[in-house]
Amino acid sequence: MFAFVEAITCFIDGVAHIYGKEQYLNRKMTTFVTCVSLFLTSLPYSTRLAPYIMDVVDFLTQTLGKMNDLYERISYC
Repeated sequence: MFAFVEAITCFIDGVAHIYGKEQYLNRKMTTFVTCVSLFLTSLPYSTRLAPYIMDVVDFLTQTLGKMNDLYERISYC
């Protein structure tokens, strides 16, 4: 979990550096917002609807993966 927080924080800091906006970012605040966002994202998975949510997410990720694979096969032709 902490690896996700660090990766997202580094990504945000890198994008801010590219656009020259790093003076507006505070690393502690970026980490705090990332942790709160991930916590709020995980809350639906602790309810009684969690199995259904996981089924929908699983279906969508498989569908998008198959669409991406199809696109790659078509683009190589």
